[in-house]
Amino acid sequence: MFLVPVFLKDDPMNNRMTHGLLAAVTMLAILLSGSQAVSQLAEPPRLMELRVGGQAHRMVAGQKISLDLTGKTEVELVELPNRLFGHGGVEFQYPEKFEFEADIDGEIAAWHLDTEIAGLIFEEIPLEDFLTAEAIATEIVRDFETEARYVPREIRLGDTMVKGIEAIFTVEVTTFSYEVYPVASTGGHRFLVLQDLLDEDGENSRDYFELRKAITGSFRILRPEVQKYVK
Repeated sequence: MFLVPVFLKDDPMNNRMTHGLLAAVTMLAILLSGSQAVSQLAEPPRLMELRVGGQAHRMVAGQKISLDLTGKTEVELVELPNRLFGHGGVEFQYPEKFEFEADIDGEIAAWHLDTEIAGLIFEEIPLEDFLTAEAIATEIVRDFETEARYVPREIRLGDTMVKGIEAIFTVEVTTFSYEVYPVASTGGHRFLVLQDLLDEDGENSRDYFELRKAITGSFRILRPEVQKYVK
């Protein structure tokens, strides 16, 4: 449904019909290889909460924790409604209903989340050339072969308010919104792109607000360095 900047993909259309095949190929790759590059293709894990004797321990599948238990203790494992994104040197939560896709070509990596209404692209670009959020937004609009209205925007990522830009444009009867925010990086660039389909009054969707709220309340940088990946 959403287009990605032309320098990210030869075919910019995000074809959701390929998601099932992509997931199957990704899972096979994970089983056959333990490399860092392959792990970057894996769908982020579902968050869970282990409740032990009145205490809650948030965790993901495969995570180990140590508990000091005495006597008979009630234990409950509860699935939470979010997944934990941990690719591209950042971490944040997002609603489980957003479908995941990874695009890695060795030079540029992009991870996609979407519900056909709202979505996100997180890009990691190992290029020293100067890039700005404005340049990324302009490239997206150019790919749609249309004109846009640009509006300054802000988002809280962790403890930092980050300035970005929103491109708003209409194709036929559909109005798109793309918000582009730079993420602090060394040795390249990283951008968080929020996508949405606006309603007739120009308002954002419920999916957009759910995604934005989950990100702003959980975002943190795991490493500042931009990396290259090999498929």
